[in-house]
Amino acid sequence: MLFRSNTGKCYYTELSEGQKVMFFLSVRLAIADILRRNTSSVADFLILDEITGPLSEKNRDELAFLIRSLLHKMYKQVFLVSHASMRSVFAGNIRVTMSDEISEAVVF
Repeated sequence: MLFRSNTGKCYYTELSEGQKVMFFLSVRLAIADILRRNTSSVADFLILDEITGPLSEKNRDELAFLIRSLLHKMYKQVFLVSHASMRSVFAGNIRVTMSDEISEAVVF
């Protein structure tokens, strides 16, 4: 995903919502990697909360591929919270539904 225009520059305000999500995910992962390399603390898991909302289906598929191929090597577990259906992408899924103010979690 490119973040530059024909002039080679792209301002934050010119990015689509999906590009902003991917940009900030990249920045957060870079910071996490720097912290991991320069401290003795290790994060074995990553939580991504509702980052797929503004993504198109194509970009959501690209993100899923990124998570499965790259992030899975960096973290033992990756938790992705999403309203979008990504059931076929990941080995383990938990569906949480709410009815009459009672939440139910189903693992499948």
